[in-house]
Amino acid sequence: MARYIDGKFHIVADGFHFTNEIRFDAREEWMYVVETTGGCVSRLRVDDQGNLSNREIFGPSRLGKGAWPDGIAFDSFGNLWGTMVYSDKLFVLTPEGDLKVLLDEGDPRKVDLLEQQFFAGKVTQEVLFATGRESRRGWPA
Repeated sequence: MARYIDGKFHIVADGFHFTNEIRFDAREEWMYVVETTGGCVSRLRVDDQGNLSNREIFGPSRLGKGAWPDGIAFDSFGNLWGTMVYSDKLFVLTPEGDLKVLLDEGDPRKVDLLEQQFFAGKVTQEVLFATGRESRRGWPA
C-alpha cells in the first residue's frame, strides 16, 4: 500500500496476498483490506495523520473452502459484505468478525479442483473460470 504525499509515493504497508480492494469503516478508524489469494480480510488502524498500524486479520484467518474474496462494502450496520467470485459465494463479516455465508452457488467439485491446483501452484485458466454452476434459468454460467 502506498500514500501519495508531497509529490511522492510512500510505502505504508506491505506483505499482503494480492490486495484486491480496500474500504474504510464509517469512522475511518480502520482500513479493511481484501487479501484475495490469502483467503481473508485484514484491517489496519488509521491514526489522525493517516498512518497505519496494528495490522490484524478481521474475521476468520481463512474464509472457508474456495475463499478468494474480491469486492467488499459496508452496510449501515457495520457489516462487511463481500464476494468470492471463483466459488460463487456472498458473505458478510459482522462488526464482531463473525463470518456468515449468505449464498453459495459454486460447484463443489470444481471449487475443490481449483483449490487443489491453487495450493499446488498449478492453476490453469480453464480450471479458474469453470467453478460456477450451470445456470438454472438457461443463461450461460
